[in-house]
Amino acid sequence: EVICPGKLARLAHLAGRCKLSIAVDSQEGLERLCRAMETHASSESSIRVLVDVNVGHNRCGTTAEEAPRLAQRIISHPRLRWGGIHCYHGSIQHLRSAADRAARANEVADAAKAVRDALIR
Repeated sequence: EVICPGKLARLAHLAGRCKLSIAVDSQEGLERLCRAMETHASSESSIRVLVDVNVGHNRCGTTAEEAPRLAQRIISHPRLRWGGIHCYHGSIQHLRSAADRAARANEVADAAKAVRDALIR
């Protein structure tokens, strides 16, 4: 996630030159992105935005409960394009057995499905 206003301004400027995607995991980060797009992007520019959901890695990502609110804000903004959800749990790769990795990956998939279901209600 990018939350630094200066970096968001650069992204907003680039959005008029190429296709970009960004992940957000907080209301504050999303509002900063909205301000940057309103201030620094050309009127025809847009950026694809994914909601990063914490599925157990506990490094970044929003909660399953907050994800629909972020999604609605993205959908309602004229310069943001809904990109979906992003779920990452990189430490799964370090589990010793294939069975443990598969079990944890299934838990992550179940968490992602729960968020998806909340979004389509």
